Amino acid sequence: MNFVLLKQGNKYSSEYVNILAYRLRLTTPDINQICVYTDNADGIEEHLGIEVRMLPVLDEPLWGWWWKAYIVAHHEAGENIFVDLDMLICGDMSVFCPKASDITLLSNRGVKINSSIISWRDPVTAPWQELMTNRDFHVNQPNPWGDQELFEICHQRSDITWDTHDKRYVGWLNKKTETQPGDRVSEDCRVIVCKGPRNPHENLQNPYVEKYWSKP
Repeated sequence: MNFVLLKQGNKYSSEYVNILAYRLRLTTPDINQICVYTDNADGIEEHLGIEVRMLPVLDEPLWGWWWKAYIVAHHEAGENIFVDLDMLICGDMSVFCPKASDITLLSNRGVKINSSIISWRDPVTAPWQELMTNRDFHVNQPNPWGDQELFEICHQRSDITWDTHDKRYVGWLNKKTETQPGDRVSEDCRVIVCKGPRNPHENLQNPYVEKYWSKP
């Protein structure tokens, strides 16, 4: 079981990588690998067993979420689970191992898919090919167009198959005014997604952040 992280640019510090790796080691047995793809490895703590892979330098730079398509296309075969950095790990994350489809994502309230957790076994190349073929179109779309749209386009064309993770394992914090996930988290919750403005380092007094976003 491999966990794959992405830190590109300055939106999140290396502390996000370190805390996520620590929480994964603490909660989830039988991890084979924790790997981070990054453009800057400064501050990433080697003693946590994090393998660092540098993102390639492209003729036309990419940023942020577009690199998720690169990761699922290029990371080697295995029980791979990609996890966004702005997550609070609450329990054993092995429930997010890939299913039978090419790719397994989160369901965003049943309306859209969400790529905060992506699971796959064999490299899934179609979304990266779509981005490279039609780069100017995709990168110039207004927010929130991004990697999720790449996956949706490829799914609609039957270039990939997908499934969604069991929603009872996922809680959501959406607004700064929310102090807890409320009815969006069950007793089986393994991870809380801090969507939108709920970055953990900006909400240190939140009881969930206090409990789940820390390391010794």
